[in-house]
Amino acid sequence: MKTAKKVSLGYGLPKPQNFSELVQLSKVVAAAATTPKDLRGNWESCMTIIMQGAELGFGVMQSIQSFGIIHGKPVLTSDAILALVVSHPDFVDIIEEYDPQKKVATCSVKRKGRKTVTRTFSLFDAQLAGLDSKNDLYKKYPQRLLGARARAFALRDCFPDAIKGVGIMEEVETWDVVEQSPEAETKAEKPEKGVSALKERLQEEVAQNEETEPVTQDAAQEEEEDMALASYWINLMQEAETARELFEIAAESNNYLVDEELEKAKAAYHDFSARLAA
Repeated sequence: MKTAKKVSLGYGLPKPQNFSELVQLSKVVAAAATTPKDLRGNWESCMTIIMQGAELGFGVMQSIQSFGIIHGKPVLTSDAILALVVSHPDFVDIIEEYDPQKKVATCSVKRKGRKTVTRTFSLFDAQLAGLDSKNDLYKKYPQRLLGARARAFALRDCFPDAIKGVGIMEEVETWDVVEQSPEAETKAEKPEKGVSALKERLQEEVAQNEETEPVTQDAAQEEEEDMALASYWINLMQEAETARELFEIAAESNNYLVDEELEKAKAAYHDFSARLAA
């Protein structure tokens, strides 16, 4: 009489053969003192994470220790993502650097047959997104947290097939999740006023000016237009009613301003951000 062959999870541990065995295993894991606090006593979440990890090739305990649940979404730490990518057959190398003076973290990832993917994340990026106000560790350990962000961007862009859309903890934990009521959703569908309307009007004016401007300009005229463009973006920031709205405008201004005018806009952003936080 032949016996069914058990599929192993590694180290001799049997893999659940049906849903009942998976439930039983999840309940045992949820009751264990070694299970992370957020999952302890919640066998349903443990089961979901075990299933999610299995799709990535993780064993049961590796899944439990590597995954977390934030805003109802299973996410992996950047360290776990790195371990996943390093085991990929196309992985070649990863180089992580940090500039302590500029406070900029850089991560470069090389994949077989592909160009190197390089991503950066700076303390200014964190401040612009309001991350430093949500997490004091950005001030205490900037190299570690900025490096985790740069690594997350580079690994996800270079190995999307390995990560399979799984969220990265260092990113998801700073998301602002706001549940809207049906009334709020209906209101959002109405034409926007305030800063959105101002932004649209000013963008139309800039586009019209670009169409009618002569090709040749002297230095004085260019300087005057740069100052006007900076004033345009600063006016938009001043009209912002929420921190998120202010951040979106400031981030967009980076695509249009350079040098001195960009520095003026950054200074204005910090002033207006402090005003909204007060």
